[in-house]
Amino acid sequence: MNASTPPLNGSRSSGRLDDLQLSQTLKSALGLRCSLQTGQFRFRAPGQPHDTEISEEALLVLVATTLTAQPEIFPPSQIRPRRLKRIIHLLRALCADAGEDAVHGLRRFVERRVVLQIGSDLTSGEAYAAYAASALHAGESVLSPHEFYRRLPGLIKQRFGLSKRHVILRLNSDGRLTKRNGWCGLHLNNDSSDTGDSDDTTLHFAPEPTQVS
Repeated sequence: MNASTPPLNGSRSSGRLDDLQLSQTLKSALGLRCSLQTGQFRFRAPGQPHDTEISEEALLVLVATTLTAQPEIFPPSQIRPRRLKRIIHLLRALCADAGEDAVHGLRRFVERRVVLQIGSDLTSGEAYAAYAASALHAGESVLSPHEFYRRLPGLIKQRFGLSKRHVILRLNSDGRLTKRNGWCGLHLNNDSSDTGDSDDTTLHFAPEPTQVS
């Protein structure tokens, strides 16, 4: 094993780890974190006292090198580009460092801005645009779109008992109606402390990943 490659603690009897187990093992072995502000990964190199920022492309190489060096844990035949990308996606979710302030900020946004209203609907993208505008205006940390979309459904379910659905119709730039992820019966309440008022839902932020209904 390369001296700079951290050992992975896996099952030597089977020689196989599923993607989630492998991602959890890599997170621990590499000391990985993911910054919500920059979207960049950080890892703790062996013998180093501080984290090092690493791009997603460099992390792909690091993961592949780590796995290749330990065939008894992860057979080389399983190292495929598509699987490595799935592992990186899982690592981003596992390593996201939301921070208590940012998470509390999201909860406050839901409590203050999201209300029940019959006949209304709210897409996840509209909610994120309003949330980000509110957080930036208040000088608070902003959750990444990935972390926001991961946490919001649970808060909505807890507060309103509603589940996210892929049925909300919105116009595309070409004028066609398409289905979006969101909630029926919810509305964004205006807040005078925000700079955007009702227009903050039109700000352009990274869209939510598409979901098959």
